[in-house]
Amino acid sequence: MTPKDSLTVINLLAAVVIFMLAASSVIYFLAKSDASLSGAAVASESMSISKGVFTPVQEYVKDVFSPAKLATTLAFLSLAVLLLLVIVSIFLFATPSSRLRKKLKKLTSVTEEESIEVLKGEYTKIYNAYLGLSEKKKQNFYALVNNLREQIEEILRAEKKVEELVEKTARCSIEEQKALYPELYNHFLKLPAKTRDKYYPSIVHLKERLERGTT
Repeated sequence: MTPKDSLTVINLLAAVVIFMLAASSVIYFLAKSDASLSGAAVASESMSISKGVFTPVQEYVKDVFSPAKLATTLAFLSLAVLLLLVIVSIFLFATPSSRLRKKLKKLTSVTEEESIEVLKGEYTKIYNAYLGLSEKKKQNFYALVNNLREQIEEILRAEKKVEELVEKTARCSIEEQKALYPELYNHFLKLPAKTRDKYYPSIVHLKERLERGTT
């Protein structure tokens, strides 16, 4: 998450906190007023009766500010806060840029393990997602996408070199094989783990030939 995105998160969370504090203050005020209004209602009722006038205000006040009503109000406020948090989460983590950042992080973490086929396929998806961003957003991801591309290209070059050297060592003399083996093994180590499995038998076979000293 970029500093700008982090600031957005902080501002939104601050807004949620302020909202919850305000709601709590309102509920506290209403609950506190309940007792005062009840006492006032009794006094008013006595006065009204003494005057021979009936007013339903007392019953209305008791109904509106009853514990049950306050509990219902609190429940609705809590639901509103929850809905707001869901909307904020969707806004922050379901945007195209956030999805792209997640894909980049995931693929970067497995470049030393996954096969080249998987890496190329996932990179294609990432690049297409990158192209769908606005020019302003692309600036935030250019270096990340470019670095990932260079890593995959380096792996592809290493695999091509391994293929060439494996084929070459299969038909050259034992002396040439000894000279080529360090270079072959160096490029072999640059491959992801799952791609190494593809060439491991050839590497082992070549090493055994070199140890025997025969082709």
